[in-house]
Amino acid sequence: MFTAYSPRQTCPDSPSSSRSSGEHFDFHFGSPASSSTSLDDFDTHYEDEWCNLRRRQDILVHRLLDKDKQHGKEIEAWSVRCQTLEMEVKRLAALVLGVERERDEARAQIARSAAQGPLTKGLASRPSHPVAKPIPVIDESKPMSRQNPPPCNSFYLLGHCNVPRCRYEHRYELNAEQIEEMRRGAKHHICNAIKNGLACPESEACMFGHACPKGPACSRERCAFNDDQHRVVPLPRAPIRRR
Repeated sequence: MFTAYSPRQTCPDSPSSSRSSGEHFDFHFGSPASSSTSLDDFDTHYEDEWCNLRRRQDILVHRLLDKDKQHGKEIEAWSVRCQTLEMEVKRLAALVLGVERERDEARAQIARSAAQGPLTKGLASRPSHPVAKPIPVIDESKPMSRQNPPPCNSFYLLGHCNVPRCRYEHRYELNAEQIEEMRRGAKHHICNAIKNGLACPESEACMFGHACPKGPACSRERCAFNDDQHRVVPLPRAPIRRR
């Protein structure tokens, strides 16, 4: 007793799926039933192997594409870091050149004074120690970000600043409300790691923003945060009270 043969669904690119209906194998041994069964078993095994190889190939291609995308993001992040370091090196190099120029001018002045004899009355009357700059005072009519010069975020929010000759001020005497205003203002600046698609090593301790502080209510004008970072609803905070 024979059962009706129904063809299996094959992979679109398998060689057996492209075989024309007119092609057939001619077996000169065994019965017709055994020849048909052998051919069906061969096709079934061959198609299974072919589909398995195609699936493995697709998985490998997707993994390689994901790896390539991740490497691209890492390279872009390192490029931004390198550019930042290059700018900092140029700034420090300019400072070093300025200090060396002042040193050379001072040496030349000393040499000229020594060649002219004893110091004049004007030079002798100069103080032995340079006069310290006056401590700046906060202008309470302006926000903290508009002070001249602005206070240093790292110094007041983290307790230390590792930037040589930082251009921001470290000598302000700030109260708790002013420091809290600085903390909120820093959250409006996107974290450099988050900006480049990386995980921030400081996590919640980071003083910069990982999501837009205004959330969905942001007008999005000149905002550096992306769409996902605008979906986070900010927690309500008490308003800043000015003295």
